[in-house]
Amino acid sequence: MRKIIVLLLILLVIPYSTYAEGEPTGTITTDTVPMRPLNLRYVNVTPTSVTLTWDDNMGYDAVTNYNIYVNGMKVGSTEVSSYTVSNLQPGKMYTFEVTAVNYYGESFASDPVRVITPKEPVEAPKELRAINITDKTALITWQGEGFYEIYLNDQLLGTTNRNEYLLEGLEPGKSYRVKVCSAEDSNLYTILDFTTGQAIDEFSLETIVNKGFEYIQGMGPYLAVVLGIALGFVLIDKVWDAFYRLVE
Repeated sequence: MRKIIVLLLILLVIPYSTYAEGEPTGTITTDTVPMRPLNLRYVNVTPTSVTLTWDDNMGYDAVTNYNIYVNGMKVGSTEVSSYTVSNLQPGKMYTFEVTAVNYYGESFASDPVRVITPKEPVEAPKELRAINITDKTALITWQGEGFYEIYLNDQLLGTTNRNEYLLEGLEPGKSYRVKVCSAEDSNLYTILDFTTGQAIDEFSLETIVNKGFEYIQGMGPYLAVVLGIALGFVLIDKVWDAFYRLVE
């Protein structure tokens, strides 16, 4: 009788231990992170933005959002299958990737898409003019963006990304031609002609004064006064004209 009881206990214990050690006590689950997004592509490109789109992750429950990466760095997320990346630089290459996210985590990245943004439209310089013209210098100014080459009488002086350029070492009373053209497209340029001012000739002034007073001394008192006043007006007019050209 005792052997029968032991045998029954063995038969009861073996199935229970097998179930406890080898079989799960709950329902087997297949939930996991979503599959990576497929068919990533760009649909619009500007100098500063790129619009991306991709296929929805069909068949995967609880895809909460998609993360967007530019050159390996996350720049944003969206709940729909499209996104516009902004604040890009013209003429640069960017690599875009997208991942899908759900409750269990983030998917592998999509196949990368590489895009080169177009450069900004280049225009010829506008409103080119010469200011502060003296007998030896002139300041050239214009409107526009980008790098520009400066030519004086067809000779290249330099390149600048500013909207002004100081011309130095000029000759008094000489005509010059300035050409400012885009450094990216030499066919886009503007031309300006100007003439430097006349320098004040100290020797000429001294000659006028000395010769004038020598001539006046030989005249009568009344005529000397009249000629002296006239000489004074001539000197004042000459000095004022030279000063005006310096500050113009």
